[in-house]
Amino acid sequence: MVFSNEAVGDKLGSAFVMPFKGNPIMSLSHINTEAIWLAMAEGMKKAFIACDKADKPWCVIGILFNENKIKHADQKKIMEWWHSQLILDNDYEKFHVEDFGLGDEDPSIQKNGLLNFPWLAPVRPEDKELLDDFDFVIATATVPTNEKYPNAEEVSDLVKADLTRRYFYQNVENGITTFQDDEIRKCMSPPAVEENGAKET
Repeated sequence: MVFSNEAVGDKLGSAFVMPFKGNPIMSLSHINTEAIWLAMAEGMKKAFIACDKADKPWCVIGILFNENKIKHADQKKIMEWWHSQLILDNDYEKFHVEDFGLGDEDPSIQKNGLLNFPWLAPVRPEDKELLDDFDFVIATATVPTNEKYPNAEEVSDLVKADLTRRYFYQNVENGITTFQDDEIRKCMSPPAVEENGAKET
């Protein structure tokens, strides 16, 4: 699953935004601690940038600001610090933003670590007030692994083969979705069979 700037209109997915465990944030070092915890949860070994076995970045931690909540001066201060942390990462020179998008789409992250898409919109209108209370979010932008985004049938084949992690099912069961999920499930359902005038599904 990746962030994509092709995901607009009827191609939206859903995810959860979780507050930091150590709120309120009191310093840049506190943000760093939260970023480290996120990196560890994603298997990034406490780094802002993680590389695969071929030594190519597959994941970068990015930040996104709520423009209506956090002052521009504070955004600038945090952003300068965030960029400095990325530069300190040993793999920064391997980080190419064009890898974080397919074809002509805008990449999901900028070179300074700012996530490259608009502030988040609530799935349910009643959640707007809760979401508006966030100053910023941090999240992991990952590199697409194909030359084009897979269709529902291609994803369903991968889901069927995933017998251990059950990644797709775990996401859906916990409200983390993509616009393709219904179509993926249809591809995984056995075809209807007609026998003696009755249809079995």
